[in-house]
Amino acid sequence: MPELPEVETIKRELINRVEGTRINDVTLLDSRLLRGIITEQYFLCEVRNQKITYIDRRGKYILFHLTKRILGIHLGMTGRFELLNQCRNHQHLRATIYLDCGVLHYYDVRRFGKFALLNSIDELNLGVDPLTDKFLPDVLKEKLYSGKKIKELLLDQSRIAGLGNIYTDEVLWLSEISPLRKGFSLKEGELERLFFWIPCLLEEAIKYGGTTIRDYLNLLQQQGNFSEQLKVYGREGKKCFRCLGTIRRLKIFGRSTYFCPLCQN
Repeated sequence: MPELPEVETIKRELINRVEGTRINDVTLLDSRLLRGIITEQYFLCEVRNQKITYIDRRGKYILFHLTKRILGIHLGMTGRFELLNQCRNHQHLRATIYLDCGVLHYYDVRRFGKFALLNSIDELNLGVDPLTDKFLPDVLKEKLYSGKKIKELLLDQSRIAGLGNIYTDEVLWLSEISPLRKGFSLKEGELERLFFWIPCLLEEAIKYGGTTIRDYLNLLQQQGNFSEQLKVYGREGKKCFRCLGTIRRLKIFGRSTYFCPLCQN
């Protein structure tokens, strides 16, 4: 599933290619993108003939700031964009956005993506974004002070926006913290390591264009190369790069979780 680095990569590519252009029309091939919150007719009326004044990101959302409203797009698990000069047929094409500069196609195999019309970003009810100046040590401590497992807390988008399964496992390995630990059990030194590694890891992944495990492609239909840098995710049964222990996999919060039981405690 695209996480913060993948979404940030796509956002930067969209800025270079479509920011400042006009949405002439939109064709929704799957009304489930709107999640039944608004009608298709209302959505089309609100976005047609609107200029994309600028493009931003919050957590895993790409935000098209239009003349009057904000179009927030969440890629779900398999959503992706492609910018072409003309329309094309594709089995998983879910929406077509006609711009002055070309046709922006939105594909989604598993159909978990969504389009939202917003008056304010606050309507998304997202937590702090780790790549903003609002991500502070005291804020992190407050967000993680809970009796829930640290893995579950880091995945909670209302606490910290942008981390998903891959980068949560990676940041916990880098911080030498077990995903089974309760949030309130973290010591000051452990919180300091998390505060350092969360933005550091995300920035590094962005440099590589994100991580492709199966489906992720950027706007140019290229894979992310950070998968070669992963230290723990997907390495069940292999030796830990740090202590030579054996990487284990278990389910936490319904997600496959990879960690080293020897050096993550």
